Amino acid sequence: MQPNVATIRGVCDNFQAPQERTDDVYRIVEEAKSRSEITVEEKKTMQGTLLLGFYTEHGVFRLVVQAGLPIKGRLYINGITEEEMMSNPLIRLFYGSIYLMGASGMLRLYEEGVSRDIHFREGRIYESNGLGEEKELSNILVDQYIDRQILEGRINYLLEKLNDCMIHNKEPHVHIIKQELCLLTDQWNELQNY
Repeated sequence: MQPNVATIRGVCDNFQAPQERTDDVYRIVEEAKSRSEITVEEKKTMQGTLLLGFYTEHGVFRLVVQAGLPIKGRLYINGITEEEMMSNPLIRLFYGSIYLMGASGMLRLYEEGVSRDIHFREGRIYESNGLGEEKELSNILVDQYIDRQILEGRINYLLEKLNDCMIHNKEPHVHIIKQELCLLTDQWNELQNY
């Protein structure tokens, strides 16, 4: 980390999702397991309560799943910068859990003595400006899905054009299409890493 770069700490100790969203919990677990940066810990108590922990170098996100009760969760983060916030795998998992499970609660972020609250209600995330006004944050999972669909459509179109050019022996066009496909493949791989 660079010196003089403000780091953020954050805590959410009131994450709550409806009890009927237990299937979504397992989708979150599978998503976390697919990320090499996240360590997943699963424990089941004698009473049947499922305790889940998702750990990274910058924090922990925990979920408690108990039959007949709302799903509870907590998030603690430390030592990330504003720029790292949206690409941080733990934050992305947390926000994804909010959207997927329709959760409610509040995340309080601290940066150089200033706090900022991010409220979430029934799966929608709002950032407060401190003056009582809220702005809904975009759903990063939906945005990412749309980006993938657009990219996939362009790649498929170019593959069809490439096939057509190769059939009709249009060598100059083949080279141009291959260059663009190479760039789009890099973008695709970048999206897959989020």
